[in-house]
Amino acid sequence: ENLANSSNKNVRLAVSTVVLNAASYGMSSGGLDAASSEQILAVVGAIVGSGLYETEGVVRALVAMGTALLIPGGGGVAAKEKAKALHMESMVTHVASQHGDKAKGVADDI
Repeated sequence: ENLANSSNKNVRLAVSTVVLNAASYGMSSGGLDAASSEQILAVVGAIVGSGLYETEGVVRALVAMGTALLIPGGGGVAAKEKAKALHMESMVTHVASQHGDKAKGVADDI
Protein backbone atom coordinates (compact mmCIF):
# COMPACT_ATOMS: atom_id res chain seq x y z
CA GLU A 1 0.00 0.00 0.00
CA ASN A 2 2.91 2.35 0.66
CA LEU A 3 4.13 2.05 -2.91
CA ALA A 4 0.71 2.84 -4.38
CA ASN A 5 1.49 6.56 -4.34
CA SER A 6 4.92 6.29 -5.94
CA SER A 7 6.03 9.03 -8.30
CA ASN A 8 7.59 6.37 -10.54
CA LYS A 9 5.27 5.21 -13.34
CA ASN A 10 6.87 1.75 -13.50
CA VAL A 11 6.40 1.20 -9.76
CA ARG A 12 2.75 2.24 -10.01
CA LEU A 13 2.14 -0.22 -12.86
CA ALA A 14 3.91 -2.96 -10.87
CA VAL A 15 1.69 -2.25 -7.84
CA SER A 16 -1.48 -2.57 -9.90
CA THR A 17 -0.13 -5.79 -11.46
CA VAL A 18 0.68 -7.31 -8.07
CA VAL A 19 -2.80 -6.48 -6.78
CA LEU A 20 -4.36 -8.05 -9.87
CA ASN A 21 -2.19 -11.15 -9.43
CA ALA A 22 -3.15 -11.43 -5.74
CA ALA A 23 -6.85 -11.24 -6.57
CA SER A 24 -6.45 -13.75 -9.41
CA TYR A 25 -4.63 -16.11 -7.06
CA GLY A 26 -7.44 -15.81 -4.53
CA MET A 27 -9.98 -16.66 -7.19
CA SER A 28 -8.07 -19.60 -8.66
CA SER A 29 -7.05 -21.09 -5.31
CA GLY A 30 -10.60 -21.21 -3.99
CA GLY A 31 -10.44 -18.23 -1.67
CA LEU A 32 -8.47 -15.90 0.55
CA ASP A 33 -8.88 -14.95 4.16
CA ALA A 34 -10.79 -11.79 4.97
CA ALA A 35 -7.67 -9.77 5.80
CA SER A 36 -6.07 -10.52 2.43
CA SER A 37 -9.21 -9.59 0.51
CA GLU A 38 -9.56 -6.39 2.49
CA GLN A 39 -5.91 -5.54 1.80
CA ILE A 40 -6.50 -5.95 -1.95
CA LEU A 41 -9.37 -3.47 -1.73
CA ALA A 42 -7.34 -1.07 0.40
CA VAL A 43 -4.62 -0.97 -2.26
CA VAL A 44 -7.20 -0.59 -5.04
CA GLY A 45 -8.71 2.30 -3.07
CA ALA A 46 -5.29 3.92 -2.78
CA ILE A 47 -4.73 3.48 -6.51
CA VAL A 48 -8.04 4.94 -7.66
CA GLY A 49 -7.93 7.68 -5.03
CA SER A 50 -4.43 8.83 -5.83
CA GLY A 51 -5.09 10.34 -9.27
CA LEU A 52 -1.56 9.34 -10.29
CA TYR A 53 -2.25 6.24 -12.34
CA GLU A 54 -2.24 5.88 -16.10
CA THR A 55 -5.11 4.05 -17.81
CA GLU A 56 -3.47 0.60 -17.84
CA GLY A 57 -2.76 0.71 -14.12
CA VAL A 58 -6.31 1.84 -13.36
CA VAL A 59 -7.78 -0.90 -15.53
CA ARG A 60 -5.67 -3.55 -13.76
CA ALA A 61 -6.75 -2.20 -10.37
CA LEU A 62 -10.42 -2.24 -11.39
CA VAL A 63 -10.14 -5.81 -12.65
CA ALA A 64 -8.47 -6.73 -9.36
CA MET A 65 -11.35 -5.18 -7.46
CA GLY A 66 -13.96 -7.04 -9.48
CA THR A 67 -12.06 -10.27 -9.01
CA ALA A 68 -11.71 -9.71 -5.25
CA LEU A 69 -15.47 -9.22 -4.99
CA LEU A 70 -15.99 -12.61 -6.62
CA ILE A 71 -13.55 -14.56 -4.44
CA PRO A 72 -15.41 -17.52 -2.95
CA GLY A 73 -15.98 -17.86 0.78
CA GLY A 74 -15.27 -15.42 3.56
CA GLY A 75 -12.73 -13.42 1.58
CA GLY A 76 -15.30 -12.41 -0.99
CA VAL A 77 -17.83 -11.49 1.67
CA ALA A 78 -15.22 -9.37 3.47
CA ALA A 79 -14.28 -7.68 0.18
CA LYS A 80 -17.90 -6.76 -0.52
CA GLU A 81 -18.33 -5.33 2.98
CA LYS A 82 -15.10 -3.35 2.70
CA ALA A 83 -16.09 -1.98 -0.72
CA LYS A 84 -19.42 -0.79 0.66
CA ALA A 85 -17.79 0.74 3.75
CA LEU A 86 -15.29 2.66 1.60
CA HIS A 87 -17.99 3.81 -0.87
CA MET A 88 -15.89 2.37 -3.67
CA GLU A 89 -18.74 2.35 -6.18
CA SER A 90 -18.65 6.14 -6.59
CA MET A 91 -14.83 6.16 -6.62
CA VAL A 92 -14.76 3.52 -9.36
CA THR A 93 -17.30 5.36 -11.50
CA HIS A 94 -15.42 8.63 -11.14
CA VAL A 95 -11.97 7.27 -11.93
CA ALA A 96 -13.22 5.14 -14.83
CA SER A 97 -14.80 8.18 -16.46
CA GLN A 98 -11.34 9.77 -16.62
CA HIS A 99 -9.61 6.77 -18.24
CA GLY A 100 -11.51 5.98 -21.42
CA ASP A 101 -13.78 3.26 -22.72
CA LYS A 102 -11.72 0.31 -21.45
CA ALA A 103 -11.86 1.53 -17.85
CA LYS A 104 -15.55 2.42 -18.19
CA GLY A 105 -16.28 -1.08 -19.48
CA VAL A 106 -14.52 -2.70 -16.54
CA ALA A 107 -16.29 -0.37 -14.09
CA ASP A 108 -19.64 -1.26 -15.62
CA ASP A 109 -18.88 -4.96 -15.12
CA ILE A 110 -18.09 -4.41 -11.44
